[in-house]
Amino acid sequence: MPNDPHAPLISVLMAVCNGERFVREAVDSIVNQSFRDFEFIVIDDGSTDGTRTIIESYSDPRIRAFRNEQNIGLTRSLNKGLALARGKYIARQDADDISYSHRFACQTAYLRSHPEIVALGAQLCFIDEDGLPIGNESRVTRHDDIVAMLMRGEGALPHPVVMMRADVIGEVGGYREKFMAAQDLDLWLRLAERGRLANLESVLLKYRLHELQVGSARRELQLKAARHAVIDAYDRQGKPTPMTLEIDGQFAVASWELHHRWSLMALRAGNRLTAIKHAMIGVRQARQSATSWWILLTSICPRVQSRLRDMRQHFLANSQRNQTEARTGD
Repeated sequence: MPNDPHAPLISVLMAVCNGERFVREAVDSIVNQSFRDFEFIVIDDGSTDGTRTIIESYSDPRIRAFRNEQNIGLTRSLNKGLALARGKYIARQDADDISYSHRFACQTAYLRSHPEIVALGAQLCFIDEDGLPIGNESRVTRHDDIVAMLMRGEGALPHPVVMMRADVIGEVGGYREKFMAAQDLDLWLRLAERGRLANLESVLLKYRLHELQVGSARRELQLKAARHAVIDAYDRQGKPTPMTLEIDGQFAVASWELHHRWSLMALRAGNRLTAIKHAMIGVRQARQSATSWWILLTSICPRVQSRLRDMRQHFLANSQRNQTEARTGD
């Protein structure tokens, strides 16, 4: 990352493989940022669909497109992007997510006024494959809370919305290939040893949820890599690994269970149309499941759930009162 007086302030890194369905929305969300001083390094990691055609359709001079003739994976592609980057800050963007138009303005302002922060994330709004809102997810914002979660293998700093200081990334050596399935967690742990981490309280990215993210083999590999990254961090710090260290994570679940979760999340967030959509998918995929029908019913008529909750509380109160009266009578 050589010093260049004419270099943009931000280098945005995106690696994509066969992302034709969503990549245009992702690219548009970057080129339409209110903060304009950036370069956008897009690495097509051996796509065989229309991804390359979509990327080449842009004439924006800030886009620097590169292509891997063979797929080399996200970690190696991101390191390739880091080697090409000229900016003071490195911003990540995934090919199926959407950045809010004020994302870069918010993050650069914060990094400029907080020189101790080496990596900065933000809050997320979950959307589904069709872009319908599911609900927001809150992340802790303070360094100590973030590091505590990272040392348990938890993803406290959302990779797709992070902005980092390029010089510090260079000092720690970028992403490490031996942690390919948890390359972000390993990087955050090493960056935390050079400076402080933070998440903004603002929602700055629409994070797309879809079934391909939770393959069984992939999730198991991620959890193993996360455990190794945490153990490596304890070793670097000269601390013994806790005997009770457990890297918890959600293993792959059935497709209909995913839609159940998304429906309930959307319902809690007040997104009823999204809730109904995913509840109906859950019913179609698991007609024999009483839970499927229950979630569909409550998504269509949320008052049912509220009414049953009130009835349950009334029943428990009566039961407790009857037990009290029985003891008093004795």
